[in-house]
Amino acid sequence: MKALYRDRFKWLILLLTTFAVALGGVAVAGNPHFLLKKTVARLETVDPIAEKVELLMRGELGGLGWEEPIKVKASSEVSACFACMNNAGNFPDAFNKEEITGPEDETVEVVADTKGRAEPAIPLKLKKIKEQVRLVCPQGQKRVLKRARFKKLMMEVEALELRSDATPSAIEVEPFPEEGDGELP
Repeated sequence: MKALYRDRFKWLILLLTTFAVALGGVAVAGNPHFLLKKTVARLETVDPIAEKVELLMRGELGGLGWEEPIKVKASSEVSACFACMNNAGNFPDAFNKEEITGPEDETVEVVADTKGRAEPAIPLKLKKIKEQVRLVCPQGQKRVLKRARFKKLMMEVEALELRSDATPSAIEVEPFPEEGDGELP
């Protein structure tokens, strides 16, 4: 009789252990979090003539539940230098430059899969910065993007107060480097 109870006890322990292990790896909905330690920022497009730079910010969220969409925002502090370039590809007047600094952000709506995960990929562009540029170039010259710096790259879900800094934390693009080219006076 003791052997029968001992076998039942072993089966009960085995069943409970299996159940605990199976549920141990499940992320519970309602506990939102970034799955990776860092959001990844990658340079996607650089076209200085069209004044276009695009970064792609990627992150991975878990514990969301999958019923409703959530808004995810990518943001950065941006500093961009625009200059007048002649047909020979030179910058004849050092004062025909304009440096603009300000925030850039983009928000997308994502829906989690049935496991409560979402992988937002958000393009971050120079929309707001380009709207502020007032530089007018003389005839025979074209305004181009000379340099752009993205700092404090971050992805966040504001409604849930989740934030993740990007790796790298800053990206600089300088399509027309000049020797000794420094900051504007």
